[in-house]
Amino acid sequence: MDPYRSEAGVLVAVVVALTGLIGLLVGATMLMSYSMMGGMMGFGPIGGAGWWAAVALVVAGALGIAFAVFSLRPYTWRRLRAPAWDSR
Repeated sequence: MDPYRSEAGVLVAVVVALTGLIGLLVGATMLMSYSMMGGMMGFGPIGGAGWWAAVALVVAGALGIAFAVFSLRPYTWRRLRAPAWDSR
């Protein structure tokens, strides 16, 4: 079985990309709130634990999206449509 033709692999990469996008958006929203208010109620000041959590969300989201893009790179329409014996 060719691992580059696995539908499960595509599904995992798409789920990771969507999860990364959500993390990126939530983290960016938190960081925007921090920059506008100088801190967030209940999350502490800039440089506190909540701020670092927002930074971690942004970084993890970006890494998740990069992983998904790198994982889906071998998938092209021609490769997915080619017969299993075709080595293109």
